[in-house]
Amino acid sequence: MAGNHAIRLYYIDDHQVTRSGFRTIFRSTRDTVTVVGEANSVRQALEEAGNTPFDIILLDLWFPSGDPLNNFSLLRAAFPNHPIVIYTGDRTTFWQRRMYKAGANGYIDKDAGKTEIRTILEQVMAGSRCFPNYRPENEFKKVIDGYRDARYKLSEEEQQVVALLLDGHPSLAIAEKLDLHASTIDKALRRIRKKFKVSTNIELVKALLTMDSV
Repeated sequence: MAGNHAIRLYYIDDHQVTRSGFRTIFRSTRDTVTVVGEANSVRQALEEAGNTPFDIILLDLWFPSGDPLNNFSLLRAAFPNHPIVIYTGDRTTFWQRRMYKAGANGYIDKDAGKTEIRTILEQVMAGSRCFPNYRPENEFKKVIDGYRDARYKLSEEEQQVVALLLDGHPSLAIAEKLDLHASTIDKALRRIRKKFKVSTNIELVKALLTMDSV
């Protein structure tokens, strides 16, 4: 990890224009942040990043192949001692929460300015986790207060189902944890989706986490 030298980034993004643009923001001759290596895919990074000394992996959220959580897990397994900071245009609370829970060290909006980017990277280098637009403790309270809102008339069982769904459990796992038949959970989820006016469990989770519905 870094001493007094510039923060060395290994930047993974499938858009060359974006990578080139980022390099113009920070220059090794004048800044405390520098890009020392880059890749256009997670696969390329897994094959090549080990040959380049770096401090932080800067990772785009979306790629043509591999979902964000799987891509993150592959990099975390390959480089367990290096912080991974998400750099994306996706501002949804849903993905900030997912990446926070997965163990990402930071989350930067691609519209962030130079000073904000540098500050987040410095905090990560100092050992902090930095998610400027996400406060898990506040969100959890909002979600709990939201799905228990009397307007939705969720039964105690339905509230338990929602809590487990928000914690990342699929319907079969929810059934096992609540000691209920899988069909009972599926019926409960259908009722809940109807109350929140969504069609899928993913849409339900997004509605709950962003609080667009409550």
